[in-house]
Amino acid sequence: MQEKEYKIRRKNKVDRCYLRQCFLCNNDFYPTVVNVKKGFGKFCSKICSNKFNFAGEKNGNYGKPVSQEMRDRISKTLTGRIYLERRGENNPLWKGGTTSDYRERRRPRYVNWRKAIYERDNFTCQICFKKGGYLEADHIKPFAYFPQLRFELSNGRTLCKPCHKTTDTYGERAKKLYAHRNNICSKPNSVGLFH
Repeated sequence: MQEKEYKIRRKNKVDRCYLRQCFLCNNDFYPTVVNVKKGFGKFCSKICSNKFNFAGEKNGNYGKPVSQEMRDRISKTLTGRIYLERRGENNPLWKGGTTSDYRERRRPRYVNWRKAIYERDNFTCQICFKKGGYLEADHIKPFAYFPQLRFELSNGRTLCKPCHKTTDTYGERAKKLYAHRNNICSKPNSVGLFH
Protein backbone atom coordinates (compact mmCIF):
# COMPACT_ATOMS: atom_id res chain seq x y z
CA MET A 1 0.00 0.00 0.00
CA GLN A 2 1.45 3.32 -1.03
CA GLU A 3 1.17 6.31 1.26
CA LYS A 4 -0.35 9.56 0.09
CA GLU A 5 2.18 12.31 -0.57
CA TYR A 6 1.70 15.88 0.59
CA LYS A 7 3.55 18.97 -0.57
CA ILE A 8 4.48 21.28 2.30
CA ARG A 9 6.30 24.60 2.07
CA ARG A 10 9.22 24.78 4.52
CA LYS A 11 12.05 27.33 4.51
CA ASN A 12 11.23 28.78 1.08
CA LYS A 13 11.04 25.38 -0.61
CA VAL A 14 8.42 22.71 -1.14
CA ASP A 15 9.04 19.31 0.47
CA ARG A 16 7.35 16.08 -0.50
CA CYS A 17 6.07 14.55 2.74
CA TYR A 18 3.92 11.77 4.13
CA LEU A 19 1.37 12.07 6.90
CA ARG A 20 2.50 9.83 9.75
CA GLN A 21 1.68 9.23 13.41
CA CYS A 22 4.44 9.28 16.00
CA PHE A 23 5.14 5.81 17.43
CA LEU A 24 5.34 7.21 20.97
CA CYS A 25 2.86 10.08 21.37
CA ASN A 26 0.57 9.38 18.37
CA ASN A 27 0.76 13.01 17.19
CA ASP A 28 0.45 13.62 13.45
CA PHE A 29 3.58 14.87 11.70
CA TYR A 30 4.96 15.17 8.17
CA PRO A 31 8.35 13.54 7.56
CA THR A 32 9.93 14.09 4.16
CA VAL A 33 9.89 11.29 1.60
CA VAL A 34 13.70 11.26 1.65
CA ASN A 35 13.80 10.74 5.44
CA VAL A 36 11.25 7.94 5.27
CA LYS A 37 13.31 6.14 2.61
CA LYS A 38 16.40 6.48 4.84
CA GLY A 39 14.53 4.78 7.67
CA PHE A 40 13.62 7.90 9.61
CA GLY A 41 10.17 9.39 9.97
CA LYS A 42 8.90 7.24 12.82
CA PHE A 43 8.89 9.92 15.52
CA CYS A 44 7.65 13.49 15.57
CA SER A 45 10.74 14.79 17.45
CA LYS A 46 14.15 13.79 18.81
CA ILE A 47 12.64 13.77 22.30
CA CYS A 48 10.13 11.06 21.34
CA SER A 49 12.82 9.14 19.46
CA ASN A 50 15.17 9.13 22.45
CA LYS A 51 12.42 8.16 24.89
CA PHE A 52 11.38 5.24 22.71
CA ASN A 53 14.72 3.93 21.50
CA PHE A 54 16.87 4.16 24.60
CA ALA A 55 14.44 3.28 27.36
CA GLY A 56 15.64 0.00 28.89
CA GLU A 57 13.91 -3.04 27.40
CA LYS A 58 12.69 -1.03 24.39
CA ASN A 59 16.29 -0.67 23.27
CA GLY A 60 17.05 -3.23 20.58
CA ASN A 61 20.32 -4.28 22.25
CA TYR A 62 18.98 -4.44 25.80
CA GLY A 63 20.07 -7.64 27.55
CA LYS A 64 21.88 -9.03 24.52
CA PRO A 65 25.42 -10.22 25.15
CA VAL A 66 28.14 -8.71 23.02
CA SER A 67 29.96 -11.37 21.02
CA GLN A 68 33.72 -11.78 21.34
CA GLU A 69 34.07 -10.92 17.66
CA MET A 70 32.33 -7.58 18.23
CA ARG A 71 34.47 -6.88 21.31
CA ASP A 72 37.61 -7.54 19.26
CA ARG A 73 36.38 -5.20 16.50
CA ILE A 74 35.69 -2.41 19.03
CA SER A 75 39.08 -2.95 20.67
CA LYS A 76 40.87 -2.90 17.31
CA THR A 77 39.09 0.32 16.37
CA LEU A 78 40.09 2.06 19.60
CA THR A 79 43.74 0.96 19.75
CA GLY A 80 46.28 3.40 18.42
CA ARG A 81 44.05 6.42 18.90
CA ILE A 82 45.81 9.66 19.70
CA TYR A 83 43.96 10.19 22.96
CA LEU A 84 45.31 6.91 24.35
CA GLU A 85 48.88 7.93 23.54
CA ARG A 86 48.48 11.42 25.03
CA ARG A 87 47.65 10.47 28.58
CA GLY A 88 49.51 11.81 31.60
CA GLU A 89 52.95 13.24 30.94
CA ASN A 90 52.62 12.74 27.16
CA ASN A 91 49.76 15.26 26.99
CA PRO A 92 50.86 18.74 25.90
CA LEU A 93 48.65 20.25 28.63
CA TRP A 94 50.34 18.23 31.40
CA LYS A 95 51.11 20.37 34.45
CA GLY A 96 53.08 17.94 36.55
CA GLY A 97 50.34 16.04 38.36
CA THR A 98 48.45 19.00 39.82
CA THR A 99 45.17 17.09 39.87
CA SER A 100 45.88 15.49 43.24
CA ASP A 101 45.13 18.74 45.12
CA TYR A 102 42.04 19.29 43.00
CA ARG A 103 40.75 15.80 43.78
CA GLU A 104 41.60 16.22 47.46
CA ARG A 105 39.28 19.23 47.65
CA ARG A 106 36.35 17.14 46.36
CA ARG A 107 36.71 14.31 48.87
CA PRO A 108 34.36 13.93 51.84
CA ARG A 109 37.14 14.65 54.33
CA TYR A 110 37.69 18.12 52.86
CA VAL A 111 33.95 18.81 52.49
CA ASN A 112 33.45 17.87 56.17
CA TRP A 113 36.38 20.11 57.19
CA ARG A 114 34.79 23.07 55.38
CA LYS A 115 31.43 22.41 56.97
CA ALA A 116 33.03 22.21 60.43
CA ILE A 117 34.81 25.55 59.84
CA TYR A 118 31.55 27.25 58.83
CA GLU A 119 29.70 25.85 61.84
CA ARG A 120 32.50 26.74 64.26
CA ASP A 121 32.52 30.34 62.99
CA ASN A 122 28.70 30.46 62.94
CA PHE A 123 28.68 31.20 59.19
CA THR A 124 30.25 34.60 59.86
CA CYS A 125 33.22 36.23 58.11
CA GLN A 126 36.07 36.47 60.60
CA ILE A 127 37.37 39.78 59.21
CA CYS A 128 34.28 41.95 58.56
CA PHE A 129 31.87 39.88 60.73
CA LYS A 130 29.23 39.74 58.01
CA LYS A 131 26.91 36.78 58.58
CA GLY A 132 25.83 34.58 55.66
CA GLY A 133 26.21 35.39 51.98
CA TYR A 134 28.89 33.80 49.80
CA LEU A 135 31.40 32.38 52.27
CA GLU A 136 34.68 30.55 51.73
CA ALA A 137 36.70 28.37 54.09
CA ASP A 138 40.20 29.83 54.05
CA HIS A 139 43.35 27.95 55.00
CA ILE A 140 45.50 30.26 57.12
CA LYS A 141 48.57 28.28 56.06
CA PRO A 142 47.98 27.44 52.35
CA PHE A 143 46.54 24.09 51.33
CA ALA A 144 49.25 23.41 48.72
CA TYR A 145 52.27 24.21 50.90
CA PHE A 146 51.19 22.66 54.21
CA PRO A 147 49.62 19.26 53.46
CA GLN A 148 49.93 18.20 57.12
CA LEU A 149 47.64 21.12 58.15
CA ARG A 150 44.98 20.66 55.47
CA PHE A 151 42.34 19.24 57.78
CA GLU A 152 43.26 20.98 61.04
CA LEU A 153 40.39 23.12 62.29
CA SER A 154 42.91 25.53 63.81
CA ASN A 155 44.25 26.23 60.30
CA GLY A 156 40.86 27.32 58.92
CA ARG A 157 38.64 30.36 59.09
CA THR A 158 35.44 31.51 57.44
CA LEU A 159 35.75 34.52 55.13
CA CYS A 160 33.47 36.29 52.68
CA LYS A 161 34.76 36.51 49.11
CA PRO A 162 35.89 40.19 49.26
CA CYS A 163 37.76 39.65 52.54
CA HIS A 164 39.33 36.43 51.26
CA LYS A 165 40.72 38.34 48.27
CA THR A 166 42.53 40.73 50.62
CA THR A 167 44.49 38.00 52.43
CA ASP A 168 48.17 37.60 51.65
CA THR A 169 47.72 33.90 50.85
CA TYR A 170 44.98 34.33 48.22
CA GLY A 171 45.71 32.94 44.73
CA GLU A 172 49.08 33.84 43.21
CA ARG A 173 50.21 35.73 46.32
CA ALA A 174 50.61 32.41 48.16
CA LYS A 175 53.05 31.26 45.46
CA LYS A 176 55.18 34.37 45.98
CA LEU A 177 55.10 34.03 49.76
CA TYR A 178 55.96 30.33 49.83
CA ALA A 179 58.10 29.92 46.67
CA HIS A 180 61.16 29.23 48.78
CA ARG A 181 59.26 26.49 50.65
CA ASN A 182 59.07 24.29 47.53
CA ASN A 183 62.84 24.23 47.22
CA ILE A 184 63.40 23.56 50.92
CA CYS A 185 60.69 20.95 51.48
CA SER A 186 61.25 18.91 48.37
CA LYS A 187 64.83 17.91 49.23
CA PRO A 188 65.72 15.59 52.13
CA ASN A 189 68.60 16.51 54.39
CA SER A 190 71.57 14.24 55.13
CA VAL A 191 69.53 12.23 57.68
CA GLY A 192 66.76 11.62 55.12
CA LEU A 193 64.20 13.92 56.72
CA PHE A 194 62.42 16.67 54.86
CA HIS A 195 62.95 20.07 56.39
